[in-house]
Amino acid sequence: MFDADEIKALQRVSAPLTEAATLSAVVGRSALSGITGALDLIQVAAIAVGRFGTIIGMNSQAERCLGYDLAIRNNRLTLLDRQANADLTRLIDQLAHSSDLHPLPSSPIVVRRIDKRPIVIQIQPVPPAARSPFLGARAILLIRDLEGSAAFDQALLAATFELTPAQARLAARLARGDSVEAAAQAAGVALATARNQLKTIFQKTGTHRQAELVALLHRVK
Repeated sequence: MFDADEIKALQRVSAPLTEAATLSAVVGRSALSGITGALDLIQVAAIAVGRFGTIIGMNSQAERCLGYDLAIRNNRLTLLDRQANADLTRLIDQLAHSSDLHPLPSSPIVVRRIDKRPIVIQIQPVPPAARSPFLGARAILLIRDLEGSAAFDQALLAATFELTPAQARLAARLARGDSVEAAAQAAGVALATARNQLKTIFQKTGTHRQAELVALLHRVK
């Protein structure tokens, strides 16, 4: 296929090309690790996948989500929920057969569970300019386990909305999904006291309903 002079020329550039490819892979993996690590700091579970669905990297938050309903098999994410797994399979098929310029599905994948709240997987495409040619992360899957209790910084809530410590504790519990009754019991206060605190929280945050308050608090988190 090549004559002697061409073979000699290829031999001379073989080592530099190998070094360049290795360096590019290392840089790409470092960049990917930085992205998932940053998401780890704000408690967001993230899995980076390539064009054919292979897992390129994940952070510790994602590792904690793995188990019966979400598992890694043959270096791919598999879901126990059949419908959700079919949706994920369709997504991976689009990654494999569509152009980089083709938009990916924006609808989240909802993993239903029998005795727990669902897991929501959102797809964040990786723009072509941000990819390493030797690493090829095509998308990042952001995983949110609705069963887990979100962490809210009570000091931040208090400073943002000028809440007292007791009001901030109540707001944080409501934001995690507790009812007013459950929050009052956990705090060891009367239900009437908790309701009065909630009225004050509504005034200070400019909200009128508990659902509106919770949505606002999740934006501060």
